[in-house]
Amino acid sequence: MEEIKAFYKPFDTGKTPPGAVFSAKKQGLTITAYKSGKVMFQGAAGAIEAAKWGVASAAGEKPKSSASPLPPQFSSKNVLGSDEVGTGDFFGPITVCACYVDREHMPLLASLGVRDSKAMKDPEICRIAEKIIPIVPHSVLACPNPKYNELIAAGMNQGKMKAILHNRALSNVLARIAPTRPEAILIDQFAEKKHLLPVLNK
Repeated sequence: MEEIKAFYKPFDTGKTPPGAVFSAKKQGLTITAYKSGKVMFQGAAGAIEAAKWGVASAAGEKPKSSASPLPPQFSSKNVLGSDEVGTGDFFGPITVCACYVDREHMPLLASLGVRDSKAMKDPEICRIAEKIIPIVPHSVLACPNPKYNELIAAGMNQGKMKAILHNRALSNVLARIAPTRPEAILIDQFAEKKHLLPVLNK
């Protein structure tokens, strides 16, 4: 990690996303290193750049050195996934979105410009979102700041709140696509799997 930070220091952006130790931009690439020890290479030549430091993974997939690598051909599977915003530097409301994408929709979504949001600007994301909302089954849930404060006062921590929101959003989408079942459920791990989500055991 120290070697990578030193190598990309001339390209340091001076800004880091939540959980990151540094972020650099170099010739169309974004390199972000996280406290967990993972390094993400984003951009057209991301895999090539990553290969300089170890085994590169396919675009959008976790590096093969990750503790929980994605299985082979994961990007071509029917997947239900969820993620959250509102827990980093800009705090609240905590918002979770779950979304199901089947392989039949992948060419259409790609043609609309869907890709890693970190490589997109907000106006483009908003424009594409309007087009994909009617296409993909999804669920969006939010915990506004007053409710957050109420739950904290009652002794609940942020991790449990996130787990509840993810579980409800994923369950909502599972109900909407029934009897179809996803081949996989993808969640950014924010807790130990055994403490994570009941929906994973359904």
